[in-house]
Amino acid sequence: MKDSKPAVDSSRIKELEYELKKKESSIDSIKDQLNNNQEILQDLIKEKKLLKEQIQDFEIKQTNNKLQEYEKLQQEHNKLKHRQEITKNHLDKANEKIRSMEKIIEDLHNRGLKDYLLRRYPESYQEYTEEGKKS
Repeated sequence: MKDSKPAVDSSRIKELEYELKKKESSIDSIKDQLNNNQEILQDLIKEKKLLKEQIQDFEIKQTNNKLQEYEKLQQEHNKLKHRQEITKNHLDKANEKIRSMEKIIEDLHNRGLKDYLLRRYPESYQEYTEEGKKS
């Protein structure tokens, strides 16, 4: 019976060694998968950083474009405002001249026959003709 025990121990040792090799092989396979997954994860992290930078660049460009457009619109607004002021000044002067002409016409219309025959003109008309000579 002594011989059967070492044979059993020997076969048991071989079984355990086989299982150990199987487990080590499984561990190596899992380590390979882990390394592969870590590489994929690192690639994804790099890609995410790159995309984040691209998004930031795009947002900066978009903001710059909006700022440039705003500045262009602001300049256009300032030009139009300036034109409006100039036009208003011209209209104010034209209205003033029209009021002056209306006053002259009214004064000429209201002068009497005696003034007409003596060629006496209203003061408003005389001022107007004096201004015409100066210009």
